[in-house]
Amino acid sequence: MSLTVRKKVYFHIGFPKTASTLLQTYLFLKHSQINYVLYPRVDKYKFIMDPLLKESIWRMNDKEFNNSYNELLSKFSTINSSLDSNKCNILSYERFFSLFFFKNLSYDVFKGLLRLISLFDKADIDLNLFLLIRNHGEIIPSFYYQNVLFNNLKEHSIDANEIIKYFQTGKNNNTEISRMLFDNFKYGKLYNFLSSHLKPDKIKLFLYEDLTNNKENFFSDLSNYLGIETSETSKLLYGKKINVTANKTKYRELNYLIYKNLKRPKNLFNNFFSKLNNFVKCLCVERKNHGYKKIKQNSQLIKKYYREDCLELEKKLHLGLDQYDYF
Repeated sequence: MSLTVRKKVYFHIGFPKTASTLLQTYLFLKHSQINYVLYPRVDKYKFIMDPLLKESIWRMNDKEFNNSYNELLSKFSTINSSLDSNKCNILSYERFFSLFFFKNLSYDVFKGLLRLISLFDKADIDLNLFLLIRNHGEIIPSFYYQNVLFNNLKEHSIDANEIIKYFQTGKNNNTEISRMLFDNFKYGKLYNFLSSHLKPDKIKLFLYEDLTNNKENFFSDLSNYLGIETSETSKLLYGKKINVTANKTKYRELNYLIYKNLKRPKNLFNNFFSKLNNFVKCLCVERKNHGYKKIKQNSQLIKKYYREDCLELEKKLHLGLDQYDYF
């Protein structure tokens, strides 16, 4: 029997709007005891990290995945060689749950996670998954705001009124997409799925609210979980801004639109005036703020939709969801 110790990886899988950029920028990259292994933009790792890539494990159909399995497995030797036995190895990508509904992407989040688990297991790498969750009355409006800015929800004609209508009745003009989208924020459902394929001690959920309201405990809990020094974690994260402001988000969209059109200049002249009109609209975020505020005003309705799921999760893990008014 082999006595070789499996190399361990901690994979931070999101959710969106839960301070992922903060952790990636100020902790994972800078902590002396962390080996931040994979970046989503590194091409040789995109097959497991980035659903935007058609050849990734997230978007392959079953036949493509099965036929490519051995080839994919061989790529994990590169990952294995990047792991440091003396440090905490971390992967991080928060967009698995916020890309699948794009019209030109379309993939099953849970099937992708299952493929991920299978490949890491066959590659003899000890996979540990962790994520931050956030009160639905806050995360859904924030998620809406970001995706409306990038026109992702508009592709399916999902606006603030449609979102409120869905949480009121379970139906709207795009019920199927809405159900798929918002059911992905059922944290209990996700935990049940993961714990049916990984041992419970390989899955860890943290509360975004602890990061904003109980920083020292959050720094301590996260550091203990990762096996790193709390004092350095606290020094790196304390005082850092967590939320992206509306103005920063607005200019991020402007940068995206400029880049998109300059990259394909011929397309810039197609429907030029409508594009110019959209560009001008980006200079004012009041319209998007109105939708954001409208959804936030219905936070109790949103929390009611997720109540049973949160109650079940709290009963299992005792995270303290009631302390932060999840239900």
